[in-house]
Amino acid sequence: MGKIKKFFRKKEAASMGIGAMIVFIAMVLVAGIAASVFIQVANTLQMQALFTGDETIDEVATGVAVMDVTGNVTSAANGIELLTITIKGRAGSGDIDLDELSSLFRPI
Repeated sequence: MGKIKKFFRKKEAASMGIGAMIVFIAMVLVAGIAASVFIQVANTLQMQALFTGDETIDEVATGVAVMDVTGNVTSAANGIELLTITIKGRAGSGDIDLDELSSLFRPI
């Protein structure tokens, strides 16, 4: 009878060990899935931050700043004869193409 009790006790302990191992494996799988979701979200946020930063730099650093505007007035009827606009590029902006600028200013 003593051998039978010991046999059942060992079997119950083994069942508990297998159950604990299954729970541990399930916890590792859940942690792995959660980590992959966190990494994916972090990558998405990083890409969005890079895009937003580049867009902000382009918006702030691109363009021209008007430094001075002068004009020669001959008479009240003729208006402005010669208009001079002094501009400079904003800090960080690239080259400024002024080829089509003259089409914006037409005599009235």
